[in-house]
Amino acid sequence: MSTTLESQILSAIWAMYQRNQISMEQKGYVKDLLIRKDNNLYQTVCKCKGQDQLEERLLEILNCIYFQFCLIRVPQENLMLKKIHIQLSD
Repeated sequence: MSTTLESQILSAIWAMYQRNQISMEQKGYVKDLLIRKDNNLYQTVCKCKGQDQLEERLLEILNCIYFQFCLIRVPQENLMLKKIHIQLSD
């Protein structure tokens, strides 16, 4: 991964954190992906044109991490969300 792209990602997550769009934990997730030189991260953000598009992609990545975490590691919360959805649908 190029250092320019890495610096753009770091700049983007810092700006998003400053605007309270992401938490410190989420910022850490992205930094961990950078440290591991995650190929999926690179493929997802390398074609971004501009800061706005980069931030949008990073939010999509964080949403995927969140949903994977909830579905895999916290099945009780997932069950609760399904119950709430069913109650709201009625």
